[in-house]
Amino acid sequence: MCPLSFISLIQFEITHELSVILNEPCEKTFCAWGAHCITGVDGRALCQCPTECKKEVAEVCGSDGKTYENHCELRVASCKARQNTYVKYQGKCGK
Repeated sequence: MCPLSFISLIQFEITHELSVILNEPCEKTFCAWGAHCITGVDGRALCQCPTECKKEVAEVCGSDGKTYENHCELRVASCKARQNTYVKYQGKCGK
C-alpha cells in the first residue's frame, strides 16, 4: 500500500469513528430532490432545499421540459416541487 493511500485510509477511519462517537446525524441521512442535510437545533438530521444560487447564466433543459437559468436553479425548483428533475442537456429546451 502506498503511504498516501494509507494516510487517506487512516483519515477516513478517524473521521468515521468521530462521526459515530459524536453521533453525526447527517452521516447516514440521504436527502432526495437535491436537498442537503443539516443538523437541527434538536440534534436531528433535516433535509433542506438550497435557497440561493450564483447569478450565472448557463441555461440547462430539465427533464420536466423547462429551461432553467443554471443547474443550481434546477436543483432549487426540483427540491421545492419534490420531484427528481435532472439536466436533460445544456442550453434552452427545444433547441
